[in-house]
Amino acid sequence: MTKKTYASKNPMFAAAGGGTIFDKFQYSSAVRAGGLVFVAGQIGLNADGSIPEKPEQQFINAFERLKLVLEETGCQMTDLVELVSYHVGLSTHLAEFAKV
Repeated sequence: MTKKTYASKNPMFAAAGGGTIFDKFQYSSAVRAGGLVFVAGQIGLNADGSIPEKPEQQFINAFERLKLVLEETGCQMTDLVELVSYHVGLSTHLAEFAKV
């Protein structure tokens, strides 16, 4: 099976001190294996690396990051087959998450 790795260079993923978080921590933003694309977990930081105060903005940011990585692999959000999501305090914010 052929594998191709991706390491996004999008400014959204900039790391303090230069480069991207993928460069800094030496992992791929996505891996294409056969006909499938596996995307690394995304977090809801703002573009400047700060944490949004409102959980809803964190959810929006995480999905925007996911969308960017998918587009760089030639995919779209409509191509998603499965999404696994981990949260702290989700019971408090489940309705907001479902809306986003």
